[in-house]
Amino acid sequence: MWGRARLSHLWSRLAANYWFVPAAMVVVAVGLSFLFPWVDRRIGGTVGSIPGWIFGGGPEGARALLSTISGSMMTVAALTFSITIVGLTTASQQFGPRLLRNFISDRGYQVVLGTFLAAFVYCLLVLRTVTEVGEEYFVPYVSLAVAILLAVAGVGVLVYFIHHAAFSLRAENVVAATGRELKAAIERLYPERSTWAGSRAGKDSRELPKGFPTGAHDVSAVTSGYIQTIDYNGLTKVAKENGLILRLERRPGHFVTEEGVLFQSWPDRVVDEEVLQALNKCFVVGPHRPLAQDVESAVEQLVELALRALSPGINDPDTAILCIDQLTDALARAAERDIPPALLPVEGEVCLVTYPLTFIDLVDQALSRIRQYGRGSVPVTVRLLEAIAAVGPRLQHEAGRRALLAQARMLKRSSDEAIPEAEDRRVVDMRFRAAEKALNDSTSS
Repeated sequence: MWGRARLSHLWSRLAANYWFVPAAMVVVAVGLSFLFPWVDRRIGGTVGSIPGWIFGGGPEGARALLSTISGSMMTVAALTFSITIVGLTTASQQFGPRLLRNFISDRGYQVVLGTFLAAFVYCLLVLRTVTEVGEEYFVPYVSLAVAILLAVAGVGVLVYFIHHAAFSLRAENVVAATGRELKAAIERLYPERSTWAGSRAGKDSRELPKGFPTGAHDVSAVTSGYIQTIDYNGLTKVAKENGLILRLERRPGHFVTEEGVLFQSWPDRVVDEEVLQALNKCFVVGPHRPLAQDVESAVEQLVELALRALSPGINDPDTAILCIDQLTDALARAAERDIPPALLPVEGEVCLVTYPLTFIDLVDQALSRIRQYGRGSVPVTVRLLEAIAAVGPRLQHEAGRRALLAQARMLKRSSDEAIPEAEDRRVVDMRFRAAEKALNDSTSS
């Protein structure tokens, strides 16, 4: 039986595929190609029964019109597809192959291709309904009017496509789109502070059995790949029904090998094969890292963009600064939210011990590699310190303050060693003191 997490993952994969929206639009076009000729037959497909401004020609004119529209739509569809491939090649070279799925899942590209294909299929199927036997003929005038409207829509979509293709390949737009995905993942996975208030209040009362996890039984994965999503509700339900405590060894985005440890089951006793199958069905494993439940992957996309911009072959610190700005916004949002607790109880009993991504982990992944690769770059170092100063007042916990303070101090030491100009070091020192003050003020408040 498919759980909500698995169904949600399937839907997100379908919606992100390049072919899904065009295929859905073609299916709608097929339905319309049967509906409108039926309407024409109901009202009578003769010239005198239809206003002349819709279409005033006969069967030959109808065939010519439909053939022209369908041929032109397929030609333009091939053109847009070719331009899309060129855009994907450029994006892969400039921003890295990992960002290709962002362009493939771009709804604008999908709708453009779907419009041309849908118009082609519609005109092709309507063409078969135009008949002429002797002096009697049938011309679907309403269907022809719809075909003309689709042709006009195709012109508008083509203009939009040219603008969208140029707009979406600009560095600032690529960075902004990736930042939106990261912020959406944070808001989806990390609840508002009040949501877990009750859980936090009762956190001290949750106690694991004495000796846990000593003696726990390792449960292996049935296939290798990246964990796409985990059905936590399903895991807790199965664990409660069978008197088990599960300790997860992986979280969404982590790679697991076949026969590798996926989670631990306590107490150490033989678990029925049926129960193991039910537990394994709560894990969706695939060949690619997900974004739906994986904040780390979204962070790494922005970090990868920044590192490419800082590479000697590109040397574009402005793009790296754009990435830092998006990471700053994401960290500020995460600082105001609660990390879901590792202990998930059911009716007061702990049944599941998760492996959450903490704020400290986020800080390390977002800042460490950019700090290392940007060593000696004054604008990058300054913007990282400004990012720390901006996140500081939003912090609600001491561990996060210590993690940011450690990053600030490492930036200061690196600048003292790698930046030769005294005036540049002075600017960095000013930003460091501002970041230190912001972090100290967050503790006192």
